[in-house]
Amino acid sequence: MRYCFIINTFSGKKGKHGNRYETVVQFVEAQGLDAVVRVTEYAGHARELARWAIASSFDRVVSVGGDGTMNEVASELLNSGVVFGLVPLGSGNGLGRDLGISLEFRKALAGVVTGSVREIDTGCVNGVSFFNVMGLGFDAEVGRRFNESKQRGFLSYAKLTLSSFRSYKKLRCRIETEGQTLEREIFILAIANSTQYGNDAYIAPQALLDDGLLDLVCIETKSFWRILGLGLRMFKRTLDRSPMVQLWKGRSFQISLDEDVTLHTDGEIHQMGKELKVEVQPRSLKILVPEEALKTE
Repeated sequence: MRYCFIINTFSGKKGKHGNRYETVVQFVEAQGLDAVVRVTEYAGHARELARWAIASSFDRVVSVGGDGTMNEVASELLNSGVVFGLVPLGSGNGLGRDLGISLEFRKALAGVVTGSVREIDTGCVNGVSFFNVMGLGFDAEVGRRFNESKQRGFLSYAKLTLSSFRSYKKLRCRIETEGQTLEREIFILAIANSTQYGNDAYIAPQALLDDGLLDLVCIETKSFWRILGLGLRMFKRTLDRSPMVQLWKGRSFQISLDEDVTLHTDGEIHQMGKELKVEVQPRSLKILVPEEALKTE
């Protein structure tokens, strides 16, 4: 079994996980693994390293970092047969949390050796893959500001959310999905493959990673107090019970907007046009998860 570890040394809270490179090298040596350890040097480098690992016939490629690193590496492994390992060290870690992967660095490392392989669905919007959640509207605007900020962590995200609220305007859109056409003026529109954004904020509590469907969540209200209430519901896993939230499940969604749009995929920001095609890619990624997490499926 040949492993390639791809490490982002900058994601997450500074200093929280110590020297990641040294920790991974020590782990590889202690386990006697046939492995190489590579460190990303610039945006997009994780994607390049993942392509190299596939071409070099590695059996398992492991992302050590945040959601952005996860997205870059996993995007290259889709339908490749190569197994993806995830050591989630970012600010949100939504996919890792959903899969039951430990957020403790060394335990997550151990899981890429002892874990079992699970096949999960992935999503795609206009050719860009996502694994956790994509969204447009207010959360994409907050994500854009968060990416531009030097501050990390939940409190920083919450502060940016509050500061962005007053200036943000709703988006008008048309959504087509499997025979239905919906006209909406949205504050937040999220399409989820897994249950949560991260930090245990559940945007789609009923989403499943292997049901062949994506969960579309539409929030129209722009009342501060109602949005605050919906935010609290996310942490209680009851957002889907609110009458202010509309949900649909589908294999694909065609979204038409009045203007070009900013959106995020797993927290990464993209500028796209007025037409969005969102599709599920059933069981397109093989990923390592803890044995005990499989038993609860």
